Amino acid sequence: MARNKVQPKNKMTKIIAKKVSRRVHAQKEHNNNWRMTSFFGLIGFSVIIPLFACILGGVWLDKNYTQTSISWTVLGIFVGLLVGGFNAWRWIQKEEIEIEKDK
Repeated sequence: MARNKVQPKNKMTKIIAKKVSRRVHAQKEHNNNWRMTSFFGLIGFSVIIPLFACILGGVWLDKNYTQTSISWTVLGIFVGLLVGGFNAWRWIQKEEIEIEKDK
């Protein structure tokens, strides 16, 4: 059900309605800027944490199992980037759905 906007009857109520509208718009923009900043921070952490975890696991495997010819640290970097990239992609998809829902 659509909300009907009340049409102001005199000049004073028109001015007040316009100022309220500007304030609401400015507040939404301010919240949107902080939301995007925090969004990029979450994306960064969703990539960095799996990357570091896989690197640490690879270093541990290299120290304990040096007989193998494979470098577990390099493999950990690739796996960490893949997992982190997947996490970032999933966050972006989730945010796009929320943005579309808000519109």
